[in-house]
Formats: sequence, structure tokens, C-alpha cells
Amino acid sequence: MTEQPVLSKYQEMIRGYLEGEISAPEFSLNYLQEFKGETMTMSDNTYDILQDLFRKADAYCEDPELREKTSDGIGEAELRKAAIDASNKLDRRLEEIE
Repeated sequence: MTEQPVLSKYQEMIRGYLEGEISAPEFSLNYLQEFKGETMTMSDNTYDILQDLFRKADAYCEDPELREKTSDGIGEAELRKAAIDASNKLDRRLEEIE
């Protein structure tokens, strides 16, 4: 099983967000849709990395007033931090499987 295609796909999506090609709301929605529909196989390690980011993307709320009313809502700074963390972990996964 090679995970390189799935790792590369998510890295590209994350980098697009981190480099400003798409907004936080767009990234959150796109990431949630992509991960929910994922059909490629992956290791537990890779799944855990992507699942952690999924949780953050799902908790993202653009509206600060609405975010205050939820117990687990996060803003763009926290989403960006989670995306950076996931990107770094995916880079390490790519190095491990090469």
C-alpha cells in the first residue's frame, strides 16, 4: 500500500489554504467534504493526522459571536495552527514512506 497519493492530495489542499489561495471557510468546507468522501486506503498514523485536522476544520466557525456560543468553536488562528501542524506531520509521514 502506498500512501503517497493521499498524502500529496491533502498536502496540496492544506498548502493552498496556508498560502492564501483559499480562505479559511473554503478550506474548512472543502476539507470536510474531501475527508468524509475519502476512499483511498491509509495507515492508522496518516488517518490520525488527517482526523485531527478534520476535528479542527469541523469546529471552525467564522463568526466570532456564534463561536462564543459554542463549547468547541475555533477561529481562523486556531485552524491555521492545526493546518500547519498537520502539514508538518504529513511531511514527516512522506519522509517515512519514501
